[in-house]
Amino acid sequence: MRTLPCRLGRYTLFDHVGRGGMADIYLARTGARPAGANLVVIKEVLPALMGEPRFARMLRDEAKLASRLVHPNIVHVEGIEEEDGQLFLAMEYVEGIDLRELMGLCSKLKLMLPVSFRLHILCEILRALAFAHGYVSDDGEILGVIHRDVSPSNVLLAFDGQVKLCDFGIASALNWATAPRDTIEGKASYMSPEQARGETLGVRADVFAAGVLAWELVQGRRMYRAAAGETLLEVSRRGVVPKLEPRGLPEEAVLYAIVNRALAPEPEHRFPSAVALRIAFTRYLEDTDQVVETAVLGAWLSKHFEEQKLALRRSRERVLTALDRGPAVELTRIADSRPHALGTTLNSAQPSPAAETEPPEPDSSVESPRSSREYDSDPSELAERSHARDQKAHVTAGLVAFVVTLAALVLLAKFGVF
Repeated sequence: MRTLPCRLGRYTLFDHVGRGGMADIYLARTGARPAGANLVVIKEVLPALMGEPRFARMLRDEAKLASRLVHPNIVHVEGIEEEDGQLFLAMEYVEGIDLRELMGLCSKLKLMLPVSFRLHILCEILRALAFAHGYVSDDGEILGVIHRDVSPSNVLLAFDGQVKLCDFGIASALNWATAPRDTIEGKASYMSPEQARGETLGVRADVFAAGVLAWELVQGRRMYRAAAGETLLEVSRRGVVPKLEPRGLPEEAVLYAIVNRALAPEPEHRFPSAVALRIAFTRYLEDTDQVVETAVLGAWLSKHFEEQKLALRRSRERVLTALDRGPAVELTRIADSRPHALGTTLNSAQPSPAAETEPPEPDSSVESPRSSREYDSDPSELAERSHARDQKAHVTAGLVAFVVTLAALVLLAKFGVF
């Protein structure tokens, strides 16, 4: 992990968001000042994967293709770059939380996310998949871009209600033989049986993954659970879908039939496309009067997660303000401003290059031995202040001497010395 803040290409990295199976993830910006700044997410490929030439080649190809997918429900990939042998992707920044975090927070706070909202989110994901599956190249060829990793952590929910799918096509570049085992397991939870078996994939593999999301959003728990002695990858290969338990939802049998068809073990038995699956869910929502607008979802997110939103913004703004201020200023004592003492500072500790917060407020309960204003004064003003202090000291000393002498004379007179 890099020491922050730092430069990478034309970007300034200032926050480490996390680490996935493929890359370290940073929040960064372009532009030197707020007026020209643009926030982006940087995914820097892990060094362990850079030793695989096939991976690097596939990643470049997938990233170039993903950068051409411009759609409201897709996180835009600005491009892939390389510096000092390190590959990194620059992606659109979405202020919000991912679907995995949302479900975790709802569980922690005992907050019920309405089923209508859950299915609205799913329909927006299917819009993104439909666009990618039907993407046409400049020469008129349908490229059929497959996501391969439709999972909660790749579904981003902006606080204004927008739903975006990220990491399009990137999963195809991963070499499963070198990827961490926990990464394989996590992705296996949303794999179609044919993907888990390593077979050639079509767009219906993404339909199955969307079906897994639908199952989990309706049931409120993970679909696949590995028994003792088996892996999730083995469970995914079998493609045995657990029975949907009754929840008392409107027209529940219709909804469950849609989900079960999306999860058919054989691709030819599933919905033929993401478009067909989205139409089925949309009709269900319309027939049961559960249609949700993006603004309504945004209002719900803002209402229940205002604290998280404000904390995120304040933290980011503090860091950006600190970056705009530049390096910490070293103050030199005027009294010690001889050539050999120009480097002497008020605080002998050097500022950390990774400092990302504003300087602490001064503690008013502790009195400084000398006022900090003294170090901001002109040298001639300091000389005048010093001379005034000396004069005051002489006058005070004279008064003390006079009082002592007078007291001594009074005592001598009292005892008849004179």
